[in-house]
Amino acid sequence: MRRATAEPDGTDYVLPDRPRPLASIVRRALDRASERWRRVPADAELQQLNTALERRVRERTHALERLDAAIAARDETLKRSERFLFSIVEHVPDAIFVKDATTLEYVLFNRALERVLGRTGAEITGRTDADLFPPAEAASLAERDRAAVQSTALVDVGEESFRTREHGWRTFHTKRVAIADEHGRPRYLLGIARDITEQRLAEVALRDARTEAERANRAKSDFLARVSHELRTPLNAVLGFAQLFQQDALSPEDRENVQQIIRGGQHLLELIDEVLDISRIEAGHLTMTCEAVNVGDVALEAVELIRPLAIARQITVRVSDDGRRVPSAFVNRHRLRQILLNLCSNGVKYNRPGGSVTISCGTTASGFVRIAVHDEGIGIPADKLPRLFTPFERLGAEQTTVEGTGLGLALCKRLAEAMGGALSVESQVSRGSTFSVDVPSASGVPATPPRVRTVIGAEPPAASGVVLYIEDTAANARLMQRLMSRRPGVQLLTAPDGKSGLRLFAEHRPRLVLLDLHLPDMTGEEILRQIRETHVGDQPHVAVLTADAVPAQKERLLALGADAYLTKPFNVPDVLALLDGTLTEATCGAGL
Repeated sequence: MRRATAEPDGTDYVLPDRPRPLASIVRRALDRASERWRRVPADAELQQLNTALERRVRERTHALERLDAAIAARDETLKRSERFLFSIVEHVPDAIFVKDATTLEYVLFNRALERVLGRTGAEITGRTDADLFPPAEAASLAERDRAAVQSTALVDVGEESFRTREHGWRTFHTKRVAIADEHGRPRYLLGIARDITEQRLAEVALRDARTEAERANRAKSDFLARVSHELRTPLNAVLGFAQLFQQDALSPEDRENVQQIIRGGQHLLELIDEVLDISRIEAGHLTMTCEAVNVGDVALEAVELIRPLAIARQITVRVSDDGRRVPSAFVNRHRLRQILLNLCSNGVKYNRPGGSVTISCGTTASGFVRIAVHDEGIGIPADKLPRLFTPFERLGAEQTTVEGTGLGLALCKRLAEAMGGALSVESQVSRGSTFSVDVPSASGVPATPPRVRTVIGAEPPAASGVVLYIEDTAANARLMQRLMSRRPGVQLLTAPDGKSGLRLFAEHRPRLVLLDLHLPDMTGEEILRQIRETHVGDQPHVAVLTADAVPAQKERLLALGADAYLTKPFNVPDVLALLDGTLTEATCGAGL
């Protein structure tokens, strides 16, 4: 073996020795033979034979010379191919090395390995890992090398780390394969090592950033949940007492005053819910149950809910005839109504005097159900459309008298996407806007029948029995006392904390327990557990009344044994329905 220079920069490659040209060897032998023939006296016949022989020798010599030129050309082609191959290997960014399969000495390697190890070629050639690395690391590398030599296939070693002279600890993804000789015995070991140190550091940084973002999201969610709880608690008293006043005989002026209180409280509650919903969606915690829903029915519900606002502003709101023939959609009924109600509300608020809002339904080419809400309002400039679904972005409407927070459309878009659909908009200034909600179709699946709710003012059943309300907020306790006065057969006991509540429970054995979750001395969850574990005989009904509007919390309490979960501020009809469903004669001893 010898060293051959292949590039101007002096890079040496090991190439095999080339033999002497065959033509020169034959020529020298024939020249010596011809010289001997010329020294021997010869007659004319011998001279003629000698001439013919010399001619044949020249012909053979020329043929050999041509063969020698072809061999030289082939050798030059092979040299160029070898130089090209070695140049490629030299410039590969991954570290490539060849070791002797027996001694594990480095035989061949590229510049990348020199850069990784921080050593020159002379320091690496003929050395083993024991000469280049600390004993423990060298032993680990040698063990993997021997395992690869014994294998007949490519061995993906995976990640391995070792300390380098100039770059400290580095991590590599290495693959090794044994190269056999003509007898099938391992002769060399080829290895390719890719430096993945920066990639791993980036992954660690990304994981840390994700962890920090998740921590920040949890902190934000916890903060919003706490704020929601603190706002819902006083709202419960505000809306509860207002609903009770609404049932009394009031003058038209007082009734309007109460209605304004209820409207303002519900607007604040909607704002709280929208902030929480967006927070849950961003954190990936919003869960919803989808079912086959008649889209036309939901559209009509939204129109009925928005009709008072539309009448006050002289806007016509209707559902087109096609809305009643559209196939059912696979959605969450409450969330779809929330979307349509928000879109209709915007259509009314930003409409022109005497304008209209129309809900139409159909199907798309992709099989989705499309619900379009079209208004004849002021429209949206094209340059503002990209910002339309940004939270708290009102596109300048905050300078007008139109109420709003800029959360509604952002929430609608996220809710539609959470149900597997989409929300889009087309708008022209002074000609109105069309918002299209595309949701999955549920053709062939029977739609869910409409819900039936208890209505205040209906003749109440003869509810009777003892009810225990464990609540630390005095205003909420007084609200419940006023509400129970509308059911004369019900005896209400109140407790401001958990210990007194458990004592009253043991003394009076109420048939219904209304339970707040946040109490001064213990949690409502602990009280529920003690009631379910220690009570002997017929189990009482336990309904949670809390300001924690978190679906996961509701599921957990129901799984622990709660019969119902009402969120503050609760609707008076819901509480009355709960009383009538558990304390009437027809349901004595029955579950909810």
